[in-house]
Amino acid sequence: PEVPPMLVLDENGTAVPLVDLQGKFTSHVGDLAGKYVKNEYYDAGQAPERSVDVEIAIRLKEENKAFKVEKYVHSYPHSWRTDEPLLYYPLDSWFIKVTDVKDRMFDLNETINWKPKSTGEGRFGNWLKNANDWNLSRSRYWGIPLPIWRTEDKKEEVLSGSVEELYNAIEKSIEAGFQKENPFKGFEIGNMSESNYDLVDLHKNVVDGITLVSASGQPMKRESDLIDVWFDSGAMPYAQWHYPFENKDKIDENKDFPANFIAEGVDQTRGWFYTLHAIGTLVFDKIAYKNVVSNGLVLDKNGQKMSKR
Repeated sequence: PEVPPMLVLDENGTAVPLVDLQGKFTSHVGDLAGKYVKNEYYDAGQAPERSVDVEIAIRLKEENKAFKVEKYVHSYPHSWRTDEPLLYYPLDSWFIKVTDVKDRMFDLNETINWKPKSTGEGRFGNWLKNANDWNLSRSRYWGIPLPIWRTEDKKEEVLSGSVEELYNAIEKSIEAGFQKENPFKGFEIGNMSESNYDLVDLHKNVVDGITLVSASGQPMKRESDLIDVWFDSGAMPYAQWHYPFENKDKIDENKDFPANFIAEGVDQTRGWFYTLHAIGTLVFDKIAYKNVVSNGLVLDKNGQKMSKR
């Protein structure tokens, strides 16, 4: 059974964990507040001699509140980039409701020619049968920002579907007095030239400074998260042609879609193969590729992938 989370209320009455997003104990834990829960999170030379878990164990023993205290070796998740220990943390996220179309995704997959067939029917087919809703948002800095602006009370929101929509929304916000200037000033709506789009920077450091105005006249700030990069890869068939703003015939008239053939490693049944198939089903009710070759992987002496540590 799942272990229910231990949550406390912050100053705004929101239920939060006892550890903040920096990996430190919150004010709810008394004199331990502000301490990192892992010594590896401190800057070089700043970590205390005793880590906080050791400190807690000693205190419980001294207060005769611990039945037994001992050290033991166990597996623990670490970042394959930094080798630092990871913390699992509950976060609010945006999801795509894949569960509404997973049966259709399974049926469409039956029309794809898989090599080997067992990968399509087995590994990929079973993955589709048990598909969960797609966690779309990521708490990172570099990537494609979620184009969603919301009021502080979360009751009003707008999703900007193009640079044109965002440009016009910024102009309305300027008129309402919430936005000082348009960061895309000089952009010509309808001009699809590369030089025109060079005037537009949609990265987080730019769009986070944009305040829009809601239908009721309230300021709206962008949701801080980015879009899962696998969504980028799954949108490749359309994004490469700047669809639907240009080259609509290539997609709508099936001139360059679906793909005749794609190939990747078997691990992409949960990656590129899946995101291509999910977006194709959700948006077009079509397969995104007709034929696919899925190759195996060369593993190390321990049977592990060599692309990550």
